[in-house]
This record gives sequence, structure tokens and C-alpha cells, in this order.
Amino acid sequence: MQQYCPIEGFKVFNKPEWTDQNVSDTLVANYWIIGESIIYSRPEGFSHLQGLRKVMALNEEVAAFVSGGSNPYIQIEDYSFLKGSNSKARKYFIQTVNENKRRKSIIFCNTTLPFNIAIKIGKKFNTTNKYVHVAKNYKGAITHAKTLSDY
Repeated sequence: MQQYCPIEGFKVFNKPEWTDQNVSDTLVANYWIIGESIIYSRPEGFSHLQGLRKVMALNEEVAAFVSGGSNPYIQIEDYSFLKGSNSKARKYFIQTVNENKRRKSIIFCNTTLPFNIAIKIGKKFNTTNKYVHVAKNYKGAITHAKTLSDY
């Protein structure tokens, strides 16, 4: 059965091995591809370095299917069900995101106020030319992703 984004009507693609994946005892990974160039990630639980490494490896598997496997894409990180992360996991996430040349933008949504403040501070020190944005919810994130993409 084909799925569609309820906000923009884009086709949604996923594989069973991309959803509800227990990457550690405290973290579950979920990925979908929306349209041609958007990866939607919705982690659940608490992130430690060990689990986050597995999450980022899975992210690369998903990225191989988006945008022809070589073109730029936008990533939405929905933190509705993320309970937190330790500092090593956060540093590894930032490093991995910054090193990925294909990920041209990252949009965070459903984040906490302290996390929003941390993102705003981090944006001031962004030297990677990646676009970082915070949206209030999924609707704001997908609408913003549409404006950034080639749709």
C-alpha cells in the first residue's frame, strides 16, 4: 500500500528494516523517505554513543536510496519521542552531520526549549554552509523542507 505525506501529498517510501529498529537497549531508529529528496528520522528513547553509531550507519543506508543515491538531500529530525542524549552522542551526531556532503540541510522539529536554544547558539558557529532550521512540528518541518527542495 502506497503511503503519502498528509501535509504535502508527497509519496512516502520505507522498508521494514528502517522502522522500529532497536539499535541499543535505550534507542529505537525510524526512517522514511518523503518525496525524492527528504529523509525523515524519528528516533525514540535515549541516545548513547553506541546506539547513535548504529543510527547513523542506518541513516547512510537510507540515504543510498534517496535523491538517486548521490544527489543532495534534506533531513528532518523529529524528536517527538527522543528522551535525551549524552554529550558523546551529541558530538558524534554533529561531526557525522557536518562530514556528510550530500546532506545540504537539516530541520529539527518537536524539540525542547533547551535544545532549541542550543541549536540557535550552534548555528552561530556553523562553518559547514549547511542550512540548520528548527520547526515547531512536522507540518512546519515538511513545509520548510518543500521550500528548500526542488519541488
